[in-house]
Amino acid sequence: MGIGWCKSAWKDKIGTSGEINLILINLLKDAGIKVRPILVSTRENGIIITSVAGYDQFDKVMAYVDIADKHYVLDATEQETPSHLIPLNVQASEGLLISKLDNFEWGWTVLWNDKNKFAKAVFINADLDSKGKMSGIAKVTSYDYEKMKDLKDYRKGTDKLKELKITQAGLTVDSLTVEGADVDSLPLVQEFKFTAPTNSSGDYNYFSLNYFTGFEKNPFLSEERRTEIFYGALQDYSISALVYLPEGYVMDELPPNMKMITSDSSIIFKRYVSQGDGFLNVQVTLKFKNPIYSVEAYPEINEFFKKMYALLDEKFVYKKK
Repeated sequence: MGIGWCKSAWKDKIGTSGEINLILINLLKDAGIKVRPILVSTRENGIIITSVAGYDQFDKVMAYVDIADKHYVLDATEQETPSHLIPLNVQASEGLLISKLDNFEWGWTVLWNDKNKFAKAVFINADLDSKGKMSGIAKVTSYDYEKMKDLKDYRKGTDKLKELKITQAGLTVDSLTVEGADVDSLPLVQEFKFTAPTNSSGDYNYFSLNYFTGFEKNPFLSEERRTEIFYGALQDYSISALVYLPEGYVMDELPPNMKMITSDSSIIFKRYVSQGDGFLNVQVTLKFKNPIYSVEAYPEINEFFKKMYALLDEKFVYKKK
């Protein structure tokens, strides 16, 4: 099959997602690459019931490519999705490969790669002054699907990106640099120069470190939920902070080190807090080992998130010696 049957889409450089992806498939075939159409149902369209699947359960066709022992799922209409990532709207689903019936290279296949994750590392290096101001640099490194999320914000412009990152009262972003936005093989690195106020009560000052993390607002405030939680991929986050105290100040009693694990061990949160001579060190890790969580699991997740967000927002207290 050539591209003649969708000549108008080829000529006008505009067409349906099906036409565009079938053009891609034929171009790859012409280049000698093993590729087949795969019928899929995107997240918005719903889950396919494979035992009684009909054409009306699918809403898109994509390209399924075999190179050596690796498989790639390509959607030419997704400009921000690099070739090594399965498009997120079909990750953790099943698709129907279309090929000749006599060679058995057709049928259902699971669209999943556990190496494709939402992954982000946040590093904060900040100084506190004697007047109660925190100033420093936050370096946010985003990988895979997390990079795609952050790219959407970045494409809105620098001013809009700064605005989106100001999630706490008094936080100011003075400057921003971005690297890796146009290179698929590199993470997205955003470096924010920021200032933020601390609070005081009597002889004590206190501050939070929940800046630029993406975990400023708990998404699971409702006590009940009627649908599953569908992330679509595994998740891996780390937050590291190094905060230097002003001369003549010390940390008050530190919050305890913490480890929380759900009953099925699929969500793990760890926090480690330590101090040295004139500085505070905080390390946080958060891992999600499942891409989907059932409605039945929601009560435990709801409680887990309440505790986790309280820990992320917990204040660190310092005072004069």
